Amino acid sequence: YIGTVDLPKVPSARPPLFGAPEEPVASPSPTPAASPKPQASSGAPTAAPSPAAGAPPAATSRPAVAAALTPLEAKVKPGEATAVSVVLMNAQDLTGVEVVIAFDPALVEALDVAAGSLMTLGGVPVGAERSMEPGRVRVKLSRASGVAGSGVVAALTLKGLKEGSTTVTVETLTVTTVSGREQVRMASPVHITVKP
Repeated sequence: YIGTVDLPKVPSARPPLFGAPEEPVASPSPTPAASPKPQASSGAPTAAPSPAAGAPPAATSRPAVAAALTPLEAKVKPGEATAVSVVLMNAQDLTGVEVVIAFDPALVEALDVAAGSLMTLGGVPVGAERSMEPGRVRVKLSRASGVAGSGVVAALTLKGLKEGSTTVTVETLTVTTVSGREQVRMASPVHITVKP
């Protein structure tokens, strides 16, 4: 029975263990409750830094605008046409694009340049100023309201003239948004092979 006497001592010891922390917890819980009250009063200043702290991540979470030509390679027969597109990625509040595209005029000829699907998104009319000369196309496209997203902003149609290989490059690409203008660097040029 010594074991049973010890068992009552152990359970009697356990309640004080649980009881003792409950009592200090009960008395400190008003103290933490008191400390949240001062934190609540300092919570207003904390709330002001929270939006400020939230704003930089929002600014950094916005991906940079990027651009590319597609396709990377194209094959065309003399006398036939192929298309090269200027694709813009991560555009925000886009209202205009100005692009200068260069190519070898001995091998390909520009037939047309038109606004792409991102510029015409939502059925918004697009203003276009074009200048096509041998070896170079300039186009300025604008829309009344801003658009966001990724897609084709300009589509160039080229005709193969004679056999050979050439590259189509973007010399300059300027993007106009609601907040201003920005030069965008292009990725690789398009390689065009004219072959019967």
